[in-house]
Amino acid sequence: MVDRIFTRVGASDDLARGQSTFMVEMSETANILNNATPRSLVILDEIGRGTSTFDASASRGPSSNFCTTRLAQKLCLRRTITS
Repeated sequence: MVDRIFTRVGASDDLARGQSTFMVEMSETANILNNATPRSLVILDEIGRGTSTFDASASRGPSSNFCTTRLAQKLCLRRTITS
């Protein structure tokens, strides 16, 4: 049983407010990681999509690490987009 479900799927921006797609992704991811508990279901998909490979890896790695260590998630699913 889970206490909450958090998802970060797809890409969008809020250019009218000066928020790039990457900034929206990072804000949403930060919100999820700050509010999730060890009993939460966390689904993170396509983090860093649209950025360079290095930038995408730099943002995906710590997010996955946080899920598996701080949140003690038993299973961390991640889809990697390669070009």
